[in-house]
Amino acid sequence: MVIIMASTPLNLYPLPGDNFNISDPDERIRFKIPYISGSNMDMYLELALDSGFTQVVFRRYTWQDTSIWTYYNGSAYVEWPSNGVNPIYYGNEARINIYGLIDPHQPILYWRVRGVVRP
Repeated sequence: MVIIMASTPLNLYPLPGDNFNISDPDERIRFKIPYISGSNMDMYLELALDSGFTQVVFRRYTWQDTSIWTYYNGSAYVEWPSNGVNPIYYGNEARINIYGLIDPHQPILYWRVRGVVRP
């Protein structure tokens, strides 16, 4: 499987040309936490069959399953808090483990991660 990054400056890995092994339980999609003033941050990941994201095959929000999302708090990677990440961690690396969540036989997937504030 090939996973291709949609052009977003927050995305760190995999980048175009990276060999991402979706069947490896230790593999992580990595990104930087964007800045939102005055509110805790949540995220969502989308995987799509096309770069325009009209054929999304997977979408997962941080509050749906905090155990697969982690962020760096300055000393260690920790589980995503159920109420979102404090804005003081803006710019820190975060990760999601998608092992076992999607079909590993998809030929090519595009990915993007976005910040979101819960209403």
